[in-house]
Amino acid sequence: MIPNGVICLISALYFHRLTVQIPRWIDIAVKRKYVPPKVKHPPIQIHWFSDKFYKSGIEKYNFGGAEMKIYSREKSIVDCFRLRKKVGVDIAVEALMNYLKQDNLNMNLLLDFAKESRVIKLLEPYIQALTYDQS
Repeated sequence: MIPNGVICLISALYFHRLTVQIPRWIDIAVKRKYVPPKVKHPPIQIHWFSDKFYKSGIEKYNFGGAEMKIYSREKSIVDCFRLRKKVGVDIAVEALMNYLKQDNLNMNLLLDFAKESRVIKLLEPYIQALTYDQS
C-alpha cells in the first residue's frame, strides 16, 4: 500500500480490538519529509511523524503473504493521547480502558512510550482511575 508506512492511530486501535470505532480511512504514519505515493483506494489518511515518534513500537504482521507494519497496542494508545486533538481524547481513553481489560498487558512498555512522547502526566491519572475502578 504505502512503502515505509505504518498503520497507526484509530486503524491500529481497531486492529488490536481497542476501539469500537470503525475507521473511515486507514491511518498511516510515515516519516517527516517522506512523500507517499498517491493511493485512490482504499481511502487513507497520512500522518507525518518525526523520526523519534515513527521508529518505535512497530510490529510486523503477515496477511496472505503481504507484510504489514502496525504499531503495537501500547504505542497506538500513547499516540492517541499524544494526538488527542486530532483523534479525540474519548477514543484515547476508550482504547486505554479496553487495553486494561485485555490479557498480556505490558504496563512498563506503555509507560515508557508515554514518557518518550511526553504524555506521562496526562496518561497516569487515567490509568489510576481506571485500575481503581476495576479493583
